[in-house]
Amino acid sequence: MKLTGLSRLLAEQPSYRHILEACDVPAAERPVQTLIGAVAGVQAPLIVDLAVAVRRQSRTGKTPLTLIITPTERQAEDTAHALHSYLPDHHIESFPAWETLPHERLSPRSDTVGKRLNVLRSITHLETPTPQVVIAPVRAVIQPLVAGIENLEPVSLARGEEYSFKDVIKGLTDAAYSRVDLVAKRGEYAVRGGIIDVFAPTAQHPVRLEFFGDELDEIRYFSTADQRTLGQEADHPTHVTLLPCRELLITPEVMGRAARLKTDYPAASSMLEKIAGGIYVEGMESLTPLLVDKMQTLVSLLPEESLIISLEPERVRARAEDLVATNEEFLAAAWDASADAGSRAPIDLGQLRVSDSGFRTIAATQQESLDRNLSWWEITELVDSVNLLNNALGDDIPTMTVAAQAPASFTGSVEQMLHEVGSLVRDGWTVLALTNGRGSTDRLIELFRESISGEDPIPAIRRETLDRGTEGTLQPGVVEVCETPASAGFLIPEARLAVLTEGEILGRRGTYAPRGASGKKLKPRKRRNAVDPLALTPGDYVVHERHGIGKFIEMASRPVAGVSSKHGETPLKEYLVIEYAPSKRGEPLTASLYPPISWISFRTMWEAKPRPSLKWAGATGLRQRTAHVKQLKKSPLTW
Repeated sequence: MKLTGLSRLLAEQPSYRHILEACDVPAAERPVQTLIGAVAGVQAPLIVDLAVAVRRQSRTGKTPLTLIITPTERQAEDTAHALHSYLPDHHIESFPAWETLPHERLSPRSDTVGKRLNVLRSITHLETPTPQVVIAPVRAVIQPLVAGIENLEPVSLARGEEYSFKDVIKGLTDAAYSRVDLVAKRGEYAVRGGIIDVFAPTAQHPVRLEFFGDELDEIRYFSTADQRTLGQEADHPTHVTLLPCRELLITPEVMGRAARLKTDYPAASSMLEKIAGGIYVEGMESLTPLLVDKMQTLVSLLPEESLIISLEPERVRARAEDLVATNEEFLAAAWDASADAGSRAPIDLGQLRVSDSGFRTIAATQQESLDRNLSWWEITELVDSVNLLNNALGDDIPTMTVAAQAPASFTGSVEQMLHEVGSLVRDGWTVLALTNGRGSTDRLIELFRESISGEDPIPAIRRETLDRGTEGTLQPGVVEVCETPASAGFLIPEARLAVLTEGEILGRRGTYAPRGASGKKLKPRKRRNAVDPLALTPGDYVVHERHGIGKFIEMASRPVAGVSSKHGETPLKEYLVIEYAPSKRGEPLTASLYPPISWISFRTMWEAKPRPSLKWAGATGLRQRTAHVKQLKKSPLTW
């Protein structure tokens, strides 16, 4: 769900609006450097509003963008995921960093290279739409790029068009695809008769190109597991764009230079010899500064009037310094290891006085952006003291602060949470609770509406949309719960506005940024007859893979033994109460277990007929009944 309506509420606050007004001016009038203090929960909507202002004031041919620099790759993914609640997906791009150090004889993964090339083309080519926000870890920002990398042409094919079959194969080879017998990984292709199987670096599935002569007759997705076609005819693409798999492509110029350098660099002679022969070799990127005329940076490719925002500048600077130091330490260790063991020496272009061979400093990167008249702004969470902001970069740097506070965490104490949230609601605050899924939303609404420990019920409703229209108006005096990703919440006392996330309310933080080669959210693996705890009614039969057949009684909250919150209260944990048969035959009493809701993956619904009898863990009757049902091909269970 989009939270664009929340940005409108924030823009009504004077401190927030003051920051937007400083950015919503022509680039020539925008402050070159600015330090902004904002708690984590406000940073995502603030970034989006700044990016919108930058684009609105554009006066150049290529649309400007906003580059977000984060300390780590993980924070870049979390930031991108949070921004999806405010911007359309195609307006946000991530620029990942290599997984290797500059001197290592290892090549980056092909999917990483594909993502990087795709972003570089989108921000430099006029015919491609420019993303509104590009998010990159500092490692990707300070590492030099091959000059002209943004102009590497992909292999583009469309169904029904005519192409020379040999030219397509040559184009894939020139784009650093590896020819194999059977395609299994990204960056590979295989040829069988008039069929070409190819796995693009940014694709979720490989494609099968079927030629009829020189005409591309069919394009189909297929599975790498069994090589069979996936989906229906309507699911297959009509055209494909196959990006290169390496950032350094072997051209006649590169081959000639490699041949001339073989005798000058004995440590890399074997690698240079293969490159001179037109063979792609693992780790050849470590020789990039020797094989190309010039290197460049990501900042040099940004469109004019763009805005650069450094998130948590203290951590960004520390991370950049650590990268430079780590690169030097690993290089020294590699030299020591090669001297002791007699192995091949590492490739150290810095000692050979070759420029642009390693990471640049963050200070040099910032100076390059200022030389290009690009604005360099910084957003920090250190907002507790005005003096801290003023002393962070000097008195000559303008500083601004969003008048928002970080909410207190209840550390799993349901009573404390209900008391605090109830106080806000009774005082007329506007309270918005953000959850990670429908199950958490339903449970929160149920908790708010119940009366626990003498507290009055809290009015709570489900919010389906929060767009900029009338649907985006929040109601004071009620908790509105909606499903949308958010890493942190915030409080604005002046506006009496509280935005709380599941992490602050229930004391647990979900994984907001799913990892995947395509950058898209991976579909969860489905389980047949999986149990939804909120859909269970007393008397339903469930099957646990260890405890057998049981009957659902209720859902209960129990204190966690040995754990207490900072308020001195014991946090609660949710359990299912399941009734089982006695452990010994002939005993009249049944037994109840309290498995945590987190064990839900071990339980399935019993759907077979007739109604089963209760069993105990490891009971022979359970195994016999399960085998009997499966023999009848009813398959009611998922084990």
